[in-house]
This record gives sequence, C-alpha cells and structure tokens, in this order.
Amino acid sequence: MQAKSHVIRKHGSEHGIKCEKCSKTFLSPSHLKEHFRIHTGEQPFCCKICQKRFSHNGAMKSHFLLHFGEKPWSCSNCPRTFAKKKVLDDHVKFVHSKLRCYKDLVLSKKTLISFCLKYISLDFNLSIVNGKMVE
Repeated sequence: MQAKSHVIRKHGSEHGIKCEKCSKTFLSPSHLKEHFRIHTGEQPFCCKICQKRFSHNGAMKSHFLLHFGEKPWSCSNCPRTFAKKKVLDDHVKFVHSKLRCYKDLVLSKKTLISFCLKYISLDFNLSIVNGKMVE
C-alpha cells in the first residue's frame, strides 16, 4: 500500500501521467515534459561548437563528443570503439550476432578479432594490411 500511495503522491496517478497528444503514459512529470518535445519540436539543447539543436540533453552530449573524435564506448568482442552507445549496441547486435553461427570456428580471442576485422572490412569496402584496416 505504501508504494501505491507514493506513486500517487509523487507522480500524480497510480497509472502514470498521460500525454494529451498520444495517450502514452509516464511516471513523472519531467519524463512527460521531455516526451512532449516530440510533439512540439522544441529543441532547448544546443551544441556550443556547431549550434546544432537537440530535444534531449543526452543526445547533445553524445553529439558534442563527435567534434573531438572521442569514442568512449568499446566493443567487448572486437577492437572497435564508438562515440555513441546506441551505435555500439547496434554494432554488437548486427555484427556479432552473426558470430553465433560460427561459434565452433572461433577458437580464441585472436581468431575472433581476426574474424571481426574481416567482416567489417567487407561491409565498408576496406582492406586489412598487417592487421589494420585501410581504405
């Protein structure tokens, strides 16, 4: 009963707050406000370098890293790094999920990395010279 009263007291409703435009529900007013920007087109966050605007602060921060070439997200299956976690997640999903078919062929991490480099080079029309990708 305490959890139910907490939700109603803090979030206004036991079932969440409903968006007037699309009827999607949210547990907090701040999440609804953030979501509502989809409908209004509001983009309050601005990149200080190129002035590109964003509806979410996280998207702006992620974009900002691109200006400096920072890639803080590393793949645990191969040597690739990424500026955005979403891109890393997509990479793992679409590149490494195919490795399941080859799991009997993967004998070591070195073999795995070699396989990944070959797969990536085919996808992006690159060559591998001395273990490094080149155009």
